[in-house]
Amino acid sequence: MEDRGLIGTTNPLKLSVDDIGTIVTYYKTRGWKTTSVELEFTALNNLLLYVGNPAFVAFKIKNPSMFPSVVRPRYPSAERAFFEAILEKAQSIEDCDWKRMRAYALVLFAFATGARNKEMRLATAADLRLDEGIFHAEHVKGEGKWGEPRDIPIRPEVTDFLGRYLLLRAKMLKANGYRSEALFPPLSDESSEGFLSSNSMRRIKTIVEKEMGRSFDFRTCRRSYGQYLLDENNSIETVSVTMGHKTSVTTECYYARRKQAAAIAEARRNWQPQRLNKGRRSINYRERYTG
Repeated sequence: MEDRGLIGTTNPLKLSVDDIGTIVTYYKTRGWKTTSVELEFTALNNLLLYVGNPAFVAFKIKNPSMFPSVVRPRYPSAERAFFEAILEKAQSIEDCDWKRMRAYALVLFAFATGARNKEMRLATAADLRLDEGIFHAEHVKGEGKWGEPRDIPIRPEVTDFLGRYLLLRAKMLKANGYRSEALFPPLSDESSEGFLSSNSMRRIKTIVEKEMGRSFDFRTCRRSYGQYLLDENNSIETVSVTMGHKTSVTTECYYARRKQAAAIAEARRNWQPQRLNKGRRSINYRERYTG
Protein backbone atom coordinates (compact mmCIF):
# COMPACT_ATOMS: atom_id res chain seq x y z
CA MET A 1 0.00 0.00 0.00
CA GLU A 2 2.90 2.34 0.67
CA ASP A 3 4.44 1.56 -2.72
CA ARG A 4 1.10 2.36 -4.40
CA GLY A 5 0.83 5.62 -2.51
CA LEU A 6 -2.26 4.55 -0.56
CA ILE A 7 -0.65 5.15 2.83
CA GLY A 8 2.10 7.54 3.77
CA THR A 9 4.28 5.13 5.77
CA THR A 10 4.58 1.67 7.26
CA ASN A 11 6.20 3.03 10.41
CA PRO A 12 3.67 2.21 13.20
CA LEU A 13 4.73 5.34 15.07
CA LYS A 14 3.83 7.58 12.15
CA LEU A 15 0.67 5.96 10.77
CA SER A 16 -2.12 8.54 10.62
CA VAL A 17 -5.85 8.20 11.13
CA ASP A 18 -6.29 8.41 7.33
CA ASP A 19 -3.73 5.62 6.90
CA ILE A 20 -5.68 3.49 9.33
CA GLY A 21 -8.86 4.12 7.35
CA THR A 22 -7.18 2.87 4.19
CA ILE A 23 -5.83 -0.22 5.93
CA VAL A 24 -9.19 -1.05 7.53
CA THR A 25 -11.01 -0.67 4.20
CA TYR A 26 -8.45 -2.91 2.50
CA TYR A 27 -8.87 -5.72 5.02
CA LYS A 28 -12.67 -5.51 5.02
CA THR A 29 -12.80 -5.91 1.24
CA ARG A 30 -10.54 -8.97 1.15
CA GLY A 31 -13.42 -11.39 1.68
CA TRP A 32 -11.90 -12.87 4.85
CA LYS A 33 -13.89 -14.22 7.75
CA THR A 34 -14.96 -11.59 10.27
CA THR A 35 -12.97 -13.27 13.03
CA SER A 36 -9.80 -13.26 10.91
CA VAL A 37 -10.20 -9.56 10.14
CA GLU A 38 -10.81 -8.86 13.82
CA LEU A 39 -7.56 -10.63 14.75
CA GLU A 40 -5.64 -8.48 12.24
CA PHE A 41 -7.19 -5.30 13.64
CA THR A 42 -6.40 -6.34 17.21
CA ALA A 43 -2.76 -7.02 16.32
CA LEU A 44 -2.44 -3.68 14.51
CA ASN A 45 -4.04 -1.75 17.37
CA ASN A 46 -1.80 -3.45 19.94
CA LEU A 47 1.27 -2.60 17.89
CA LEU A 48 0.29 1.05 17.59
CA LEU A 49 -0.54 1.35 21.28
CA TYR A 50 2.80 -0.27 22.14
CA VAL A 51 4.68 2.52 20.33
CA GLY A 52 2.32 5.18 21.68
CA ASN A 53 0.27 5.87 18.55
CA PRO A 54 -3.52 6.18 19.19
CA ALA A 55 -4.45 6.47 15.50
CA PHE A 56 -6.35 3.16 15.36
CA VAL A 57 -8.35 4.00 18.48
CA ALA A 58 -9.17 7.44 17.09
CA PHE A 59 -10.35 5.99 13.77
CA LYS A 60 -12.50 3.40 15.54
CA ILE A 61 -14.19 6.09 17.65
CA LYS A 62 -14.96 8.16 14.56
CA ASN A 63 -16.17 5.17 12.52
CA PRO A 64 -17.94 2.68 14.84
CA SER A 65 -19.99 1.21 11.99
CA MET A 66 -16.77 -0.15 10.48
CA PHE A 67 -16.34 -2.43 13.50
CA PRO A 68 -19.51 -4.46 14.06
CA SER A 69 -19.46 -6.55 17.21
CA VAL A 70 -18.69 -10.23 16.71
CA VAL A 71 -21.13 -12.53 18.49
CA ARG A 72 -19.30 -15.63 19.68
CA PRO A 73 -21.17 -18.81 20.65
CA ARG A 74 -21.50 -19.98 24.23
CA TYR A 75 -19.69 -23.30 24.26
CA PRO A 76 -21.15 -26.14 26.34
CA SER A 77 -20.07 -27.09 29.84
CA ALA A 78 -19.22 -30.67 30.82
CA GLU A 79 -22.06 -32.89 32.00
CA ARG A 80 -22.25 -33.25 35.76
CA ALA A 81 -21.75 -37.03 35.35
CA PHE A 82 -18.36 -36.44 33.71
CA PHE A 83 -17.17 -34.27 36.60
CA GLU A 84 -18.38 -36.89 39.08
CA ALA A 85 -16.59 -39.64 37.15
CA ILE A 86 -13.30 -37.71 37.35
CA LEU A 87 -13.78 -37.24 41.09
CA GLU A 88 -14.55 -40.94 41.58
CA LYS A 89 -11.43 -41.90 39.61
CA ALA A 90 -9.31 -39.50 41.65
CA GLN A 91 -10.44 -40.98 44.93
CA SER A 92 -9.01 -44.36 43.93
CA ILE A 93 -5.48 -43.02 43.35
CA GLU A 94 -2.87 -44.06 45.87
CA ASP A 95 -1.28 -41.25 47.86
CA CYS A 96 2.20 -42.17 46.63
CA ASP A 97 1.30 -41.65 42.95
CA TRP A 98 2.52 -38.05 42.54
CA LYS A 99 2.00 -37.59 38.80
CA ARG A 100 -1.61 -38.81 38.82
CA MET A 101 -2.44 -37.06 42.10
CA ARG A 102 -1.19 -33.75 40.76
CA ALA A 103 -2.95 -34.20 37.42
CA TYR A 104 -6.32 -35.00 38.99
CA ALA A 105 -5.88 -32.27 41.61
CA LEU A 106 -5.24 -29.73 38.85
CA VAL A 107 -8.31 -30.76 36.84
CA LEU A 108 -10.61 -31.04 39.85
CA PHE A 109 -9.35 -27.69 41.12
CA ALA A 110 -10.37 -26.18 37.77
CA PHE A 111 -13.84 -27.71 38.05
CA ALA A 112 -14.16 -26.75 41.73
CA THR A 113 -13.17 -23.08 41.40
CA GLY A 114 -13.74 -22.07 37.79
CA ALA A 115 -10.36 -20.33 37.97
CA ARG A 116 -8.69 -19.11 34.80
CA ASN A 117 -5.47 -20.70 33.54
CA LYS A 118 -3.31 -17.89 34.93
CA GLU A 119 -5.13 -17.91 38.26
CA MET A 120 -4.40 -21.60 38.69
CA ARG A 121 -0.88 -21.52 37.31
CA LEU A 122 0.29 -18.76 39.67
CA ALA A 123 -1.71 -19.92 42.70
CA THR A 124 0.21 -20.60 45.90
CA ALA A 125 -0.51 -23.23 48.52
CA ALA A 126 -1.38 -20.43 50.95
CA ASP A 127 -4.10 -19.21 48.54
CA LEU A 128 -6.00 -22.47 49.06
CA ARG A 129 -7.88 -22.17 52.35
CA LEU A 130 -9.65 -25.53 52.59
CA ASP A 131 -10.89 -24.97 56.16
CA GLU A 132 -12.89 -21.99 54.87
CA GLY A 133 -13.71 -23.58 51.52
CA ILE A 134 -12.07 -20.63 49.76
CA PHE A 135 -9.48 -20.14 47.03
CA HIS A 136 -7.98 -16.66 46.92
CA ALA A 137 -7.17 -15.73 43.32
CA GLU A 138 -4.43 -13.11 43.53
CA HIS A 139 -3.08 -13.11 39.98
CA VAL A 140 -6.23 -12.40 38.02
CA LYS A 141 -7.03 -11.39 34.46
CA GLY A 142 -6.31 -7.68 34.06
CA GLU A 143 -3.89 -7.77 37.01
CA GLY A 144 -2.40 -4.34 37.68
CA LYS A 145 -4.97 -2.65 35.44
CA TRP A 146 -8.67 -3.38 35.93
CA GLY A 147 -8.66 -6.87 37.45
CA GLU A 148 -9.00 -7.26 41.21
CA PRO A 149 -8.07 -10.26 43.41
CA ARG A 150 -11.10 -12.21 44.61
CA ASP A 151 -12.11 -15.08 46.88
CA ILE A 152 -13.76 -18.05 45.17
CA PRO A 153 -15.93 -20.65 46.95
CA ILE A 154 -14.64 -24.18 46.35
CA ARG A 155 -17.07 -26.98 45.51
CA PRO A 156 -17.24 -29.00 48.76
CA GLU A 157 -17.12 -32.46 47.16
CA VAL A 158 -13.55 -31.79 46.02
CA THR A 159 -12.02 -30.52 49.28
CA ASP A 160 -11.13 -33.95 50.71
CA PHE A 161 -9.14 -34.91 47.63
CA LEU A 162 -7.41 -31.51 47.53
CA GLY A 163 -6.47 -32.05 51.19
CA ARG A 164 -4.83 -35.35 50.27
CA TYR A 165 -3.01 -33.62 47.45
CA LEU A 166 -1.65 -30.90 49.74
CA LEU A 167 -0.18 -33.54 52.07
CA LEU A 168 1.53 -35.33 49.18
CA ARG A 169 2.75 -32.02 47.76
CA ALA A 170 4.49 -31.21 51.06
CA LYS A 171 6.12 -34.67 51.15
CA MET A 172 7.33 -34.40 47.55
CA LEU A 173 8.87 -30.97 48.08
CA LYS A 174 10.70 -32.20 51.17
CA ALA A 175 11.88 -35.39 49.48
CA ASN A 176 13.27 -33.46 46.50
CA GLY A 177 14.78 -30.68 48.59
CA TYR A 178 12.62 -28.01 46.92
CA ARG A 179 11.10 -24.92 48.46
CA SER A 180 8.15 -23.72 46.43
CA GLU A 181 5.09 -21.61 47.12
CA ALA A 182 3.33 -22.89 44.01
CA LEU A 183 0.13 -24.82 44.60
CA PHE A 184 1.07 -26.97 41.61
CA PRO A 185 4.88 -26.96 41.76
CA PRO A 186 7.12 -28.25 38.98
CA LEU A 187 9.42 -30.93 40.30
CA SER A 188 11.57 -31.33 37.20
CA ASP A 189 12.50 -29.10 34.28
CA GLU A 190 8.86 -28.13 33.68
CA SER A 191 9.57 -24.51 34.58
CA SER A 192 12.51 -22.35 35.58
CA GLU A 193 10.43 -19.82 37.49
CA GLY A 194 8.96 -21.96 40.27
CA PHE A 195 5.55 -22.22 38.60
CA LEU A 196 4.23 -24.42 35.84
CA SER A 197 4.02 -23.00 32.33
CA SER A 198 0.71 -23.05 30.48
CA ASN A 199 2.06 -25.79 28.21
CA SER A 200 3.08 -27.88 31.23
CA MET A 201 -0.43 -27.55 32.68
CA ARG A 202 -1.97 -28.76 29.44
CA ARG A 203 0.50 -31.64 29.29
CA ILE A 204 -0.33 -32.67 32.86
CA LYS A 205 -4.05 -32.54 32.01
CA THR A 206 -3.56 -35.16 29.31
CA ILE A 207 -3.02 -37.77 32.05
CA VAL A 208 -6.66 -37.30 33.07
CA GLU A 209 -7.87 -37.07 29.48
CA LYS A 210 -6.29 -40.40 28.53
CA GLU A 211 -7.69 -42.20 31.57
CA MET A 212 -11.16 -40.71 31.11
CA GLY A 213 -11.12 -41.29 27.35
CA ARG A 214 -12.11 -37.73 26.56
CA SER A 215 -10.36 -34.49 25.66
CA PHE A 216 -11.35 -31.15 27.21
CA ASP A 217 -9.74 -27.83 28.03
CA PHE A 218 -9.59 -25.73 31.17
CA ARG A 219 -12.18 -23.34 29.76
CA THR A 220 -14.64 -26.25 29.78
CA CYS A 221 -13.95 -26.67 33.49
CA ARG A 222 -14.50 -22.94 34.03
CA ARG A 223 -17.81 -22.93 32.15
CA SER A 224 -18.89 -26.01 34.09
CA TYR A 225 -18.24 -24.29 37.41
CA GLY A 226 -20.51 -21.43 36.43
CA GLN A 227 -23.23 -23.63 34.94
CA TYR A 228 -23.32 -25.96 37.95
CA LEU A 229 -23.71 -22.96 40.29
CA LEU A 230 -26.57 -21.64 38.20
CA ASP A 231 -28.22 -25.08 38.02
CA GLU A 232 -28.08 -25.16 41.84
CA ASN A 233 -30.31 -22.05 41.95
CA ASN A 234 -27.59 -19.50 42.66
CA SER A 235 -28.38 -16.13 41.11
CA ILE A 236 -26.63 -15.05 37.93
CA GLU A 237 -25.14 -12.15 39.90
CA THR A 238 -23.57 -14.59 42.38
CA VAL A 239 -22.11 -16.66 39.55
CA SER A 240 -20.78 -13.55 37.83
CA VAL A 241 -19.01 -12.29 40.95
CA THR A 242 -17.39 -15.63 41.77
CA MET A 243 -16.15 -15.96 38.20
CA GLY A 244 -14.62 -12.48 38.24
CA HIS A 245 -16.77 -10.90 35.54
CA LYS A 246 -17.49 -7.18 35.45
CA THR A 247 -21.16 -7.79 34.69
CA SER A 248 -23.51 -10.75 34.48
CA VAL A 249 -23.88 -10.09 30.74
CA THR A 250 -20.50 -11.72 30.13
CA THR A 251 -21.49 -14.66 32.29
CA GLU A 252 -24.75 -15.26 30.43
CA CYS A 253 -23.29 -14.72 26.96
CA TYR A 254 -20.25 -16.96 27.23
CA TYR A 255 -20.33 -19.12 30.37
CA ALA A 256 -23.62 -20.02 32.00
CA ARG A 257 -27.31 -19.55 31.40
CA ARG A 258 -30.38 -20.88 33.16
CA LYS A 259 -31.64 -23.96 31.35
CA GLN A 260 -35.11 -23.79 29.83
CA ALA A 261 -36.50 -26.67 31.90
CA ALA A 262 -35.24 -25.05 35.12
CA ALA A 263 -36.74 -21.70 34.15
CA ILE A 264 -40.13 -23.31 33.45
CA ALA A 265 -40.05 -25.23 36.73
CA GLU A 266 -39.24 -22.07 38.69
CA ALA A 267 -42.04 -20.14 37.00
CA ARG A 268 -44.51 -22.89 37.86
CA ARG A 269 -43.36 -22.99 41.48
CA ASN A 270 -43.93 -19.25 41.74
CA TRP A 271 -47.41 -19.58 40.24
CA GLN A 272 -48.44 -22.44 42.53
CA PRO A 273 -49.34 -20.27 45.56
CA GLN A 274 -51.63 -18.18 43.34
CA ARG A 275 -53.49 -21.29 42.24
CA LEU A 276 -53.89 -22.52 45.80
CA ASN A 277 -55.14 -19.14 47.00
CA LYS A 278 -57.79 -19.04 44.32
CA GLY A 279 -58.87 -22.59 45.10
CA ARG A 280 -58.80 -23.64 41.47
CA ARG A 281 -59.21 -27.33 40.83
CA SER A 282 -56.93 -29.25 38.48
CA ILE A 283 -58.37 -29.67 34.98
CA ASN A 284 -57.07 -31.89 32.19
CA TYR A 285 -57.40 -29.34 29.38
CA ARG A 286 -56.15 -31.76 26.72
CA GLU A 287 -59.02 -34.17 27.46
CA ARG A 288 -61.55 -31.37 27.87
CA TYR A 289 -60.95 -29.89 24.42
CA THR A 290 -60.05 -33.02 22.46
CA GLY A 291 -61.98 -35.82 24.15
